[in-house]
Amino acid sequence: MVEFTPEKSKKIALARLDLLNQWKEFRRKSDNKLQADYDFVKLHNTSSLHLFEILGKISRGRLHRWLAMLNGTEDYTKLLP
Repeated sequence: MVEFTPEKSKKIALARLDLLNQWKEFRRKSDNKLQADYDFVKLHNTSSLHLFEILGKISRGRLHRWLAMLNGTEDYTKLLP
């Protein structure tokens, strides 16, 4: 049996993956990871970029939950709502 994933859910999961990759890159450039997390969340939540339009406001905890859901993979289907 083939499972159908709605287009909107797929779009959200891919946006989450893109945001996580941006966050990891942002953290990589910082010595203070905690401050980098707060700065990244603030930048995202005050932007009007494409990912903000899809995901809305995020929190630091949400980023960490999504990262844990991936469990070291790049499988966007683990991030489906």
